[in-house]
Amino acid sequence: MLNQRELECGWIDSRNHATNKNLIYAKNAHSILASGKSVVFLKNRPHISSKTIHHSVAKEKSRVFQTGGTSGKPSTVFHDDDSITSAIRNLQKKIGYDPISTFCCLPLYHVGGWMQIERAKYTKGTVLFSNYKEIVTSDLRSVLANRWISLVPTQLHYLLGFEQALKNLRSCNGVFTGGAKLTDKIQVQLRKHDIPIFPCYGMSETAGMITLLDSNQFLSGVDGVGHALPSVKIKLVENQVFVNTDSQCYQKNDITTHEEWYNTNDLASFDPYFGYTITGRIDRLINTGGIKVNPESIEKVILEHPDVSQCLVVGQKDEHWVEKIVVYLVLSSSKLPLVQRHVKALLQDHETPKEWHCVQDLPLTDMGKVMKLN
Repeated sequence: MLNQRELECGWIDSRNHATNKNLIYAKNAHSILASGKSVVFLKNRPHISSKTIHHSVAKEKSRVFQTGGTSGKPSTVFHDDDSITSAIRNLQKKIGYDPISTFCCLPLYHVGGWMQIERAKYTKGTVLFSNYKEIVTSDLRSVLANRWISLVPTQLHYLLGFEQALKNLRSCNGVFTGGAKLTDKIQVQLRKHDIPIFPCYGMSETAGMITLLDSNQFLSGVDGVGHALPSVKIKLVENQVFVNTDSQCYQKNDITTHEEWYNTNDLASFDPYFGYTITGRIDRLINTGGIKVNPESIEKVILEHPDVSQCLVVGQKDEHWVEKIVVYLVLSSSKLPLVQRHVKALLQDHETPKEWHCVQDLPLTDMGKVMKLN
């Protein structure tokens, strides 16, 4: 258990084990910030920042995140007290002003993990660190009462197979889920089991979520990621998402972000009642035969087949097509003809994949996104 000095950090739940790696990571990062220095969130440990890492002189007490998403091209994102606090206030205006206590299962070197500590500190909540698989093995209903959990779709897919996990998830305030789109299959199961899911959309550049769909709407059948949080402005230009928010990072890589509207490269649709639905990314569009195809629309059709659990659609250079549509999917090769017939019946000719690869698994980031295959 924790000693008295550790318990003085009011955001640390007393049930944390003193040797928990995430707890140690969080305390070290908190200590760096408390000393007035800036912290770089590296995978193995938080690091005191330097000009070498910053490429410039950063503001006091900056939080510096390395982010690569699915592209594999790393970027460095800089936040300060103002942007972090603004992100928390925007969320409070949506979910209320009670302490935001969490059951933290995400890596702390990602915004989605670290912001759970920031929210708890700011709102006088507490953080209990754990592996998400503990939700399967232990009855945590009393522990999770009045707590929030942040989970990615791959974690939810795993947890849905266990009755104890379902009981535990139903007992919490809600489950924030982002990082990747929930498949139709997962959504059906979450609604069937009455899990209080709050789908959201955000990024490292905005200190986490900037939209949120209420769980009551989700459970009633609404798809998407909801409306913009208070003080967040979103506009669509030819379906491309631009964001204006006071939680935006003050610098990305070597460039100070003075732009009023930040270009996310994400694509979305908007419904005045239901809010936003993220439909893809500009940098994933495939130019095949002179027609731009959204790979996520193809992935959605493929994932409708009951035998497919995961898939990735990419464009590969081709002399005839400019780019040909190629699919990697987790599937037994003996079942591939069934999936191909299913897809051919639902897609237009120019959307139909030219090449198929059956694999045992797809590489995922720590935040549950499928990494781009070279």
